[in-house]
Amino acid sequence: TYDLIQEEYKPLVKGFLINKFRGDRALLEPGIEMFEKSINLPVLGVFPYFRDIWVDEEDAIPPPVRKLEVDTEKVVIGVVVPPRISNFTDFTPLTLEPDVSLRFLRSPAEIDLCDCLILPGSKTTLADAIHLRKQGWDVRIKEACARGTAIVGICGGYQMLGEKLFDPYGTESDVQETEGLGLLPVETTIEREKVLRQVCHRTVSSPVFPAGINVFGYEIHMGQTKEKGRILPLVDTPETAVAVMSEHSPVLGTYIHGVFDSDRARRSFINWLRRQKRLPPSTSGFSYHLFRQEQLDKLARVVQENCDLERILSLL
Repeated sequence: TYDLIQEEYKPLVKGFLINKFRGDRALLEPGIEMFEKSINLPVLGVFPYFRDIWVDEEDAIPPPVRKLEVDTEKVVIGVVVPPRISNFTDFTPLTLEPDVSLRFLRSPAEIDLCDCLILPGSKTTLADAIHLRKQGWDVRIKEACARGTAIVGICGGYQMLGEKLFDPYGTESDVQETEGLGLLPVETTIEREKVLRQVCHRTVSSPVFPAGINVFGYEIHMGQTKEKGRILPLVDTPETAVAVMSEHSPVLGTYIHGVFDSDRARRSFINWLRRQKRLPPSTSGFSYHLFRQEQLDKLARVVQENCDLERILSLL
C-alpha cells in the first residue's frame, strides 16, 4: 500500500495501524520490526479481530445470506439486495429487535415468506431498477403488495417505488429514463447537485405512526421526487415527499436514512406490521441509542489498549 502512494504524498504518512489481526501478537513482532526498518515509519498499533462488538458495516461488505423461514410469532422482514446497495446501517436497529426476523433476500421466490419488504438505498438507482426488473423482482414485489405485504423504500428504494425515474443529465449512467414499480404516485428526476443534510421531523398521525414522534436522520440523494397523485405524508414538513405512504396499500417511501434509529418510531412500525399479521402489539425495552453507545465504548477500549494513542495524538 505504501509503495502505491505517489512520492509527493509519502511525507504525509506518519505511521501505520494493522487491523483485524488474528493470533498471538508476539509472533508478529519480528515482521513489524522488518517492516519499520524497510520503510522507516513506525507501526503505531495492532488491532485484534473481534466479533463481539457491533459496529456499522461498510457499504462494500456483502450482507450475510441466511435461510429464510416462516415465523408465526415474529415479523419477517426481507431486504431486497440490488447490485449497488448502500446504507446497510438503515436495517441494524430492526435486526436487534427480539420480535423481528430480518433477512437479505437473494431470490424473488423468497418474497412469499415475508411480511414486509424493504428496498434499500442504491448508488445507481436507475441501473438497479432495471436489474430488478430483468431478474423478475418487480413482478413478485407487485404480487406481494396485492396480497397485503408491506413494502418500504428508503432513498433509492423509495425512488424505485414510484412510477418513473429520469436521469436527463447522465448523472448516474447513460440511461435517461426507466419505469419504476408504480406502487407510489411519484416521479423522480436525478439532478446534478446532491442533497446532503441532517434532518429532524415529527411524525403526523397515520396508520403507521402516531403524531409527535421525533425522527432524526439524514438525507443523501441526487434525486428530486414529486407527487403525481394523492399521497399520505408521514412527517410534518413542507416538503411532502420526504416520507410518504400510499392511500390504498401498505407502501411507504422515505428519504430519511436512520428512520428506524428512533425507538418509538421503530416500535410503532413493528407493531403496525404485527397488526397486519394479526399479532397483538408488543413492547420492547431495547434502546438502540444505549446499545450503540455501549458498542462504541467497547471499541474505544480496544483502540486505547492496542495502539500508542499519545504518539498518534502528538502527530495531529
